[in-house]
Amino acid sequence: MNKASIYHDALLQNGGAEKVALLWAKRFDFPITVLAWNMTKPINNQIVPRVMINWIKSQRTLEWIFPLLPAVLPFLKRETEIVRLVSTTGMAHHFKGYWQKRILYIHSPARWIWDAKSFNLGRKRSQVAFANLLRPFFKYYDRKSIKKDDILLVNSNATREKVKKTYNRDSQVLFPPVAMFQGAVKKIPLPKHYEQFFLQVGRVRGYKGYDFLLDVFKDSGYRLIMVGEGTEKIQNESILGLGFVSECELAWLYESAQALLAVSKEDFGLTPVEAALHGCPTIAFKQNGYLDSVRDGISGQYIAPNDVEMMKRALDEFDRSKYNLIKMLEFAREFSPENHMSKLEKYF
Repeated sequence: MNKASIYHDALLQNGGAEKVALLWAKRFDFPITVLAWNMTKPINNQIVPRVMINWIKSQRTLEWIFPLLPAVLPFLKRETEIVRLVSTTGMAHHFKGYWQKRILYIHSPARWIWDAKSFNLGRKRSQVAFANLLRPFFKYYDRKSIKKDDILLVNSNATREKVKKTYNRDSQVLFPPVAMFQGAVKKIPLPKHYEQFFLQVGRVRGYKGYDFLLDVFKDSGYRLIMVGEGTEKIQNESILGLGFVSECELAWLYESAQALLAVSKEDFGLTPVEAALHGCPTIAFKQNGYLDSVRDGISGQYIAPNDVEMMKRALDEFDRSKYNLIKMLEFAREFSPENHMSKLEKYF
């Protein structure tokens, strides 16, 4: 029996939830279990997760398999721990097993179950139809997976409200850890007309606000660089999609951009904090997790969600030099890994 173990949905992408689970595994030196992993080498030369289903190698495959999990999970090996520490975006709290204490860190209730409108954006009709058919069953199943004695932690005040509505349970807000990237920044060669640019970071998903940004920058004199899985397919006169970049390259983009644009429906949204750590302010929709990860007048400014004309005005009037770097860094360091870990340990 393990004294303590970490569980996370899957390690198939490099998102904020994955960074939280891997930080725990590194700092606590606890074993970590995931449903799927697409690597063969240790993560950061140290961590080798226990994988429940080895043949799932992509996020797309996982999304198709997810509706079948209630039938699959009972046949997978069940582990026993004194403490089970779970990082979940809607899946890891379903994993079976035995424990004396379970701590759930909820990044978001499963989007495809509880936020159909966001999930359906950009999806194929077959996926939408399948999800709509199974959703009533999964709402019941998902609620049953939250146990009475579970300790519920959430990554933002917006998620706390969602958890209350979804599970009729109160929870405690524990902001996720965000650290400055290590190593020397690495400059990315850009076209000459990208001497000044705005930045957007995130993989291509319907709820990430890509259509909004395409409208804003259409026939615009401003330039936007997009970073993240799938963005390399977005190219026009005003927008340059770079796809995946390294942390050293992303650090250079943060340091060089006029501002980060945060326009997605995030439950926390760590990119504004990352940007602030590298001296880059944010123009953000005044909604959801950005209410916690952006401090108006200190690390950025808010605009009304989905208001194209207001965003254009914000771009016209934006002045990065008006932001005080010291105050911006003080705010960003409130989300340090040290703060996160010291508060998390109190729940053990």
